[in-house]
Amino acid sequence: MATKAETIIDDTVDAVVEEATEVGATNATDVVAAIRSLNEPGAAFYSSITGTDFAARKKVAAALTTSVPLDENLGREIALRDFVVLPVDLANDQGEVNTAPRVILISEDGTAYHATSTGLLSAIRNLIATLGEPATWPEAVPIKVVQQKGSNGYRFFTINLV
Repeated sequence: MATKAETIIDDTVDAVVEEATEVGATNATDVVAAIRSLNEPGAAFYSSITGTDFAARKKVAAALTTSVPLDENLGREIALRDFVVLPVDLANDQGEVNTAPRVILISEDGTAYHATSTGLLSAIRNLIATLGEPATWPEAVPIKVVQQKGSNGYRFFTINLV
C-alpha cells in the first residue's frame, strides 16, 4: 500500500496529534466510514447514549458543548460510561483540510472530555469489540487516557484500562 506523511493537528491545542502513514488513512471517507461502522449504516455521528427521549438528547448535547480538552486530563482516571464520535475538519501543516474523528468520552458523573485522534477512535472500537456497547456494561469502566509517541515523534492518544 502506498504511504505518505500526513500530519493531523489537534484543534484543541493547535498541536500535532498523530501522523497517518497509509494513503487515505485520515481522509473524509475513511473517518466517516469508521464512525458509521460503530453505530448504524448511514449515520455519520455515533453516540453510545441510548434513548431518543429529550433527556438522552440533552445528555449528548451537553457532551458536545461542555467537553473539556482531554490532553489537559491525561493520566487521570475516568469512570467511562459513554462516548460520542463525530467527524471534524482540520488543517494539516500544508494548509490542506482533512477530516478526523472527534472523540468525546463521558464519565459516570457526566464530565465530558474531547480529543481529535484516530488512535483514540481505534481504542474505542477495541472497547466495543471486547466489552460490547456501553449500554450493556453493568458498570462504568475505569480508564486512563495516555499519550504515546509513534513514528517520527508524533504523539497519539490511547486508552488503558485501570
